[in-house]
Amino acid sequence: MNLLRTSVVALFFPALVFAQARPLSVQEFVPLFQSQDISLQETRVRTEQAQAQLRRDSDLFQSSLLLTPAFTRTEKHYQSPDLLLKNSGSEISAQLVQNTPIGMQLTFKGTKSYADGGAAADFFLNHSYTFGVSLPLVRNHLGKSDRLQQASSALAFEAARAMTAHRALESCQEAVTIYLRAWARQQRVKLLEGSLKDAERALKTAESSFRRKLSRRIDWLAAQSDFLRLQDLLAESKAEGKSALEQLHSYAGREITFADPVSFIRRPVLVRSEPGSPLLMARQMELRSAEGALEATRSLQKSGVDFFAEYASTDGQVVTATLNDYEESTIKAGIKITLPIFNRSMDAAVAHSAAQQTLAESRLRETDREFRAQAAAFPALLESMEQKLGNFEKKVALKRAQVGEAYQLMETGRMEFEDYLRLRDAHLNEVLAGYQLQMDLWNAKSSWAALTGQHGFLCGTEL
Repeated sequence: MNLLRTSVVALFFPALVFAQARPLSVQEFVPLFQSQDISLQETRVRTEQAQAQLRRDSDLFQSSLLLTPAFTRTEKHYQSPDLLLKNSGSEISAQLVQNTPIGMQLTFKGTKSYADGGAAADFFLNHSYTFGVSLPLVRNHLGKSDRLQQASSALAFEAARAMTAHRALESCQEAVTIYLRAWARQQRVKLLEGSLKDAERALKTAESSFRRKLSRRIDWLAAQSDFLRLQDLLAESKAEGKSALEQLHSYAGREITFADPVSFIRRPVLVRSEPGSPLLMARQMELRSAEGALEATRSLQKSGVDFFAEYASTDGQVVTATLNDYEESTIKAGIKITLPIFNRSMDAAVAHSAAQQTLAESRLRETDREFRAQAAAFPALLESMEQKLGNFEKKVALKRAQVGEAYQLMETGRMEFEDYLRLRDAHLNEVLAGYQLQMDLWNAKSSWAALTGQHGFLCGTEL
């Protein structure tokens, strides 16, 4: 009976692997894993990139102040009996371009020139100022394309945020799975170690019974074969357990002992009927963003019809018989038309945007299909697995009791060793199936929780 209790308790209370290591709970392991999850970090970087793109596209008052110093030396020589022309100088200029939300562009440019040395010049400039206005009338009409691109970028940013939230859920799921896999394999090692001791005891009993003529030689041979088989199973299980532990330690940064993860697995998960999925939200916003980007790109294919107006003022000096001040003002306005005969780069941009929209539609359909399929199947699956787990302890207890009685019968020669072995293996397989059932239950619950955005269940903490 003590062996029965030991086997049942061993399933739900993991053994200490490293006696001197501090226990690490699954909730403590999750952030250690996430801090090293490259996929999660890449998703967060993409979110930051989407935010930067949104800031750029949201600046509808795109301003640029360009200070352009330029040194220009010009020497002009013209000689006649009464006049020598020679001129040299430099200039510095600055330009301010201001865009507006309606697509209008305002431009101001100023230039200051300096003349130096030489004889009097025939003409030189002191100042020049230009103020211009342009307004798109067809392509990007009243800034429509800019606003479409801004809306598309806003949706892309929200989609990236939702995708990061979903990836964080998947990261928690992966972390817990790694922890549980290592725990389950260590439990399997402990179980097989106990089974090997039972097999060794059965081997001695079979040999003793054979010596006392209470059993056949074939039973003794079967006991030897069973002992060797369990030795092999234990060696294989230890190798698998070591591999799982090494993976766990690589993230934890140290050797650890397990804290009981069963209570973490058995926590209730919310069975929702309505979508609450970050992934589904991301797919929906990705589609809306792709639709907006396609519309914005197509609007740029139109012919360009722009109204423009410009005022320019210039002052300087001009040489005639004497040195005179020079001033000039000009005003011009008109309509500029750009007819795209063919524009392969713009055609390629439209094709690319259309392909992105088609891809976004496919992703949304697939995510929606997956959600609805799981929503239909999960309640019954969860109920079935919970029922199996509820019956598990009873089944293990019954099979262990059978093993105990079968051993006593085999020991006194009233049961064939093969019959005892069949019952003992049935108990062993039942316990091993219990470990797999724990993993299956976690996989089912965690997949549903990731799809429906249940952060608290997956990660052990709330957002």
